[in-house]
Amino acid sequence: MEDMEDVLISQFHPQISQSIRSVYHVRLPQFENAYIVSIEKAALPEPSEEMKPGIEYEITLKVTVLNVPRNANSLLITLSNSQSSGEFVVKQVKKGRCL
Repeated sequence: MEDMEDVLISQFHPQISQSIRSVYHVRLPQFENAYIVSIEKAALPEPSEEMKPGIEYEITLKVTVLNVPRNANSLLITLSNSQSSGEFVVKQVKKGRCL
């Protein structure tokens, strides 16, 4: 299960890096201790007879950001595939304290 989590998190590396850049204004984002906090899914409504309903996922990740002050060095990043492209995009980013 840990390997599967690592694989899934590696798929979100671009979104994590962009979130760190935009929140902390760093040029070279670095992070560690990335893990999945939650995964929620919901069936999307069926838009027509030709299209089958899809599944919308909302995934929340927590990462420790390495090159920022120690008092607020973690982020909770929520990703969603609710866009028409089906790609995961950042829906919300919250600063947190690392435990």
